[in-house]
Amino acid sequence: MPSTLKANAIVTLDDAKVYANLDITKHEDDALIETIINCVSSAFDDEVGRQIISSVHTAESLDGPGGELLYLPAWPVTVLTSITESGVALVSGTNFTPYLDRGILAKISSTWTTLRNAIVITYTAGYTNTGSTPTLPDRMRRACLVEVARDFQRHRKSGWGETTRTIEGASITSDPNLFLPDTLQVLRRMKRVLI
Repeated sequence: MPSTLKANAIVTLDDAKVYANLDITKHEDDALIETIINCVSSAFDDEVGRQIISSVHTAESLDGPGGELLYLPAWPVTVLTSITESGVALVSGTNFTPYLDRGILAKISSTWTTLRNAIVITYTAGYTNTGSTPTLPDRMRRACLVEVARDFQRHRKSGWGETTRTIEGASITSDPNLFLPDTLQVLRRMKRVLI
């Protein structure tokens, strides 16, 4: 069965199955697990306000912020291919200082324009989660694995929409919160801090 993981998937199917203590050679739950990975990854992106996994932003138009700092919509920036302001090509180190890990470009000796869509930039930003040197922080990977395993187990142990179940005389209530407190703490650290 071909994978249905989206480009923003934070973890792989095999990683999720190993973490949830499932047999990776059995595939009957693969579609469900991939759906959960996609949903959790998208929810993480929504929570932090950007795509966490690396993606290319081609000819992205930005409004000029005025002032010295330009905050890019995604970070950390791994490749800054080109940037123009009002049609004029800018050069790193001459026109601006890049703070790539934060996705900030600081204008040198002037300020950014205030015109709408006047800045056009092509860059790659986000963390990698595969390959020989993944850059995704371990705490983020673990948080995603925990949430995927939690959602999978919740799905397996309850009926659709069920929040409470009685088993052997004991009542069990599932947690209605989207994320666990530890996960929320990890996600808060990934949000932009304006300086």
